Amino acid sequence: MTLNPVHRWFFIFALLSATIAQAQKHHFGAYFGTTLSSLRMEQVAASDVSIDPFDYKFGYTFGVFGAFGISDNVALRGELNLERKGGRSGVQLSDGLGNPLVGKHIDEHFDYLQIPALFQLSAGDDFKMFIQIGYAFGYLLHRTDDFPKQITVVYENNQGQNTYKILKMPEDYKKIDHSIVAGIGASPILSNGMRLQIGLRAYNGKLNISKGESAFDARNISVALLAGLEF
Repeated sequence: MTLNPVHRWFFIFALLSATIAQAQKHHFGAYFGTTLSSLRMEQVAASDVSIDPFDYKFGYTFGVFGAFGISDNVALRGELNLERKGGRSGVQLSDGLGNPLVGKHIDEHFDYLQIPALFQLSAGDDFKMFIQIGYAFGYLLHRTDDFPKQITVVYENNQGQNTYKILKMPEDYKKIDHSIVAGIGASPILSNGMRLQIGLRAYNGKLNISKGESAFDARNISVALLAGLEF
């Protein structure tokens, strides 16, 4: 008998659910951390428009998770988190007289609601080491640009100068994003089955989130340093 795709996935899900239920090794927890993020910009077609590169900037993340054990050292981990991504624009800033504004930058902040689905392998008992790999689906909740109220933006192509109070609108970027996720960490036991979790995680965006200029490809990249508790 040949199963159609719907029945096949249902069978896989049912088998996996039965395996997880039999293992009965469920853990839940919460975490927070700091992020280092940027936008990877790539020109994919000829264009008269130039876009300045982005540098890394700091952000934050926090969320909750559930880990469903298949065995002592294998688990499926689902999360719900909020993460601030974005990047620091390479646009050169100056005052009205053309003097450079040293230390002034335009930070583009993207606040994403994310659902990472991870496969976790661990080793150890009282002190566990683990690796994680999986996929994260994100939805852009809010976008802001952080820069001085009155600045002069000097374009590197010397085509002109403009003074801005608001730079770009949220419609410049797509709402949906998804990323490949990989991480490593440690989980020492504290007491009564509670564990401290410390980890380092990387997100590599797989979707072009730009919808303003089709000649350019923009993707989120970030690294997060996380700390949390598992129960």
